[in-house]
Amino acid sequence: MEKEFVKSVEDILSFIGSKENILSVGRSKTRLRLNLKDKKKVDIGQFKKVDGVLGIVETKEQFQIILEPQKAKVLIQEFNKVYELKKWVFI
Repeated sequence: MEKEFVKSVEDILSFIGSKENILSVGRSKTRLRLNLKDKKKVDIGQFKKVDGVLGIVETKEQFQIILEPQKAKVLIQEFNKVYELKKWVFI
């Protein structure tokens, strides 16, 4: 994992209120699609600081993070790796 992608993934997880706030993860070419337990926990303003994030779209069902096309594939892969790893780690 490249350091910049790890930082971006950790920031995303932090700004959505933690991994525990995620019900499911989906993706498209340039979007990370999250179904969240509580959208009120999301700190939308902080996403402007995340390298590779272009914007946010909120629908009734999803919280979509729009990613730079040249970084999207790797960022989504790294997000899935970190999310799956953290999902099964109990501290």
